[in-house]
Amino acid sequence: MDKICPKCNVEFKDDDQVEFDLSHEVTHSECFDGNPGLVLASGIYKEIAEQFDKVTR
Repeated sequence: MDKICPKCNVEFKDDDQVEFDLSHEVTHSECFDGNPGLVLASGIYKEIAEQFDKVTR
């Protein structure tokens, strides 16, 4: 799982609010501009990374 937001190119901090979408892309919540129906999970980066890192490998 990438440690850098593809929209703003800033490295995620463990407590950043993020969105994980169907294309297995993680973005900051404030950077996400896709369809909300495509979001698989929302939460802080550390929890999302732990939960979905094995899915993206």
